[in-house]
Parts: sequence; C-alpha cells; structure tokens
Amino acid sequence: MTFIGVLAKNGFLPRYAFPLDVVSLETRRSRWAGDSEVDLSRDRGIAIAEFAPSAQVVARKRVFVSGGLYIASSEDKPERKYFAQCPTCGQIRCARTKSELSSHCEVCGSNIGEINKRAFVEPRAFSIRFDGHRQRDPAHFTKSTLIRQRQSLIHFIDTVPPAQFKPVSPLFRIGLLHRGQLFRYNLGPARKGFMLCPVCGTSMSMQGARAAGHRKLRARTAAAEQCPCNNVFRGIAFAHQFESYCLVIRPNVPVDSIESVAYALHKGACRHLELDPSDLGVSWRFLDRRTERSSGKEVVLYDRTPGGAGFVAEAFEAWPAVESKAREICDCPARCERACYDCLKDFGNQSYHEALDRHKAAIFFAHAPDSAGHLPILPTA
Repeated sequence: MTFIGVLAKNGFLPRYAFPLDVVSLETRRSRWAGDSEVDLSRDRGIAIAEFAPSAQVVARKRVFVSGGLYIASSEDKPERKYFAQCPTCGQIRCARTKSELSSHCEVCGSNIGEINKRAFVEPRAFSIRFDGHRQRDPAHFTKSTLIRQRQSLIHFIDTVPPAQFKPVSPLFRIGLLHRGQLFRYNLGPARKGFMLCPVCGTSMSMQGARAAGHRKLRARTAAAEQCPCNNVFRGIAFAHQFESYCLVIRPNVPVDSIESVAYALHKGACRHLELDPSDLGVSWRFLDRRTERSSGKEVVLYDRTPGGAGFVAEAFEAWPAVESKAREICDCPARCERACYDCLKDFGNQSYHEALDRHKAAIFFAHAPDSAGHLPILPTA
C-alpha cells in the first residue's frame, strides 16, 4: 500500500481523489477581480461537460452560462491537438498533429477515415460572457433549468503487452500499469463539436455557430465587442488526457454485458478495499469488432487521482478477494429485477443504468472453462 493510501485508509486524509487538474468557470472580469462572490471550479474531466459552452451552472440561486474559454494572456491560448477513434472497435489514439495519426487501427486493423480524426483542446479555464463594461446578470434558478450534461466514458488509450498479463483465475488475466494513459472528450450536441475562437475564447456548439463574425466573450469596451478573428477552430472537442495507475482486466470467456461486469468488479474492488466508489474509476473497451458476444473485451480500473494513489495496485495484489466481492454484489439483497443502488447502480454511472443487469454479470461469474480448457456458451439471461 502506498503512503498516501495508508493515510487515507486510516482517516488522516479524505478518501476521495484530489483533483490536480482543476478548471474554473470565471464569473469575474479577471482572475484577480473581486466583482463576484461565486468561485466555481471542477476537475478538468468533469469541467469539459459541466462548463462546456452553453452549459448552465447553478450557484447561489443563480444560473451561470458558459460562453467559452477564458483567454487573458498567451498562457491561456488553446493548443489544438488531435485524436482518432476507430469506427469498428472504438480505440482512441492521440497526437499533436493530424498527420501523426495512423489511418489503420492497430487493434482491429480497420480503416480510420478522416471523418474519424478530430481536433481537441484541453481547456485551462472557461468563462461566462461579458458585454462591454457590464456583466450580464445571471438568471435566477428555476426547476426547469438544465444544470449539467451527462458525463462521457473515460477511455483507456494505452497498449498493454500480452506478457504483462498475469492469469489470476479461470475467468481473468490482469495487468498493472503504473502510468496508464486515459482520455475523456466532449463533442457537444449531436457529436458535431464546437466552434472556438482562439483569440477571444468565444465558443458554441456547431449546431448554433454562425457562419462568420461573433461578439467577443469579454469585450473591454462597448465599442470593441466584435471580434475581428476569422481563424476559428471548427468541430473541435474539449478533452482531458491524464496518467494514472491502471489495472487492466481481460476476461477469458465471452462477456454478455461488459457494463455490468465492469461495475461489478469496480464495486467489488471498492468494497474489499473499503473505498468510496468515487476513489476508483472504471472503463472498458473492445479489442476487436464491437459486438455483444465478442470475447475481445477488457475492463480497466484506475485511480481517480491523476498520477495514482496506488489503490488499484492493492486490488491487483488482492485479486481473489476482489473477484469474490464482485460475485457477492451480483446477489442483490434487495432482489431487484435488473439493477439497483444496492448492487450495480450508483450516482457516478447514471449514464449506463439502462444497460446494467446483475443477472448477466452473475451468469458470467458462474461460468469458467472446464478441465479440458473448453469455453462454455453463455445463455442470454
């Protein structure tokens, strides 16, 4: 166990991930001005959804609407990078230039067309809109106000050599990466991306972007509200890339519901290590063509603290207990029909509640290769 892990487990440190990549939604004229009583900040992985252009944030009974990126100096100017996502297996690779991205997926061999290569920026800060010398008065909160967008899946984008996997049970092989690469992105409504002016920071969904010309996000004077910049980024994503400890888990038998098995393992690890579910992140990916019956899938548990606190290293060392707890979780004490907050559901996986089924996960855990090494055919419960 790491030193931080010992302190957290014994109550000397709070047991949640310390956000190191903090992004703010600036509601003041500048970072140093005292013209706002609201201080809004999020981990970058959350901010790219909750602070994205047009997103609404409720604070002190008011609604603050993001208008784009806060750009006050050269340090704030966004750097455009690129990522490619395979249309067949969903694998993601990142590069500083578009030309560095391969046109063939290194996992499943499929072609990756230009349409699957997108630009992204990692925001330093977002901002509400200012008009001239006057800040727009934030609207009062009402029950119909949209508070946040749904969070997208964090993608594991690293490669793991086969020799690095350790067989730990008839069902799984696992491997531990101390500096695994993870990536989350937001392409906005209809996945069309955002328009972003790299000069003044104004940004909006491509669905609402105008053909040319726009008002500055933070006009210094009422007479200089129009932005002269025409060199805007179009169709970009807001993204967050980071490193952490990653426990990569490969099933040896077909998985009928990867989401259900992933969250069973996630909750099993948290229960055994006596962690809050927010301390560990969970993801999954396909290693060949994306089909429900495909055997080429893997689950990834990672430390939510960028850089890693070592919790998944503990799960690696105590894998039999983690797997046992995951089986127990599928036997819901509430005897729910598919999934509930007593078994697989929690606040952090709301986007996948409809896909969760504890029975499918239980069927998976109940099957293993026979003595001859033959794989069973799993029923579709």
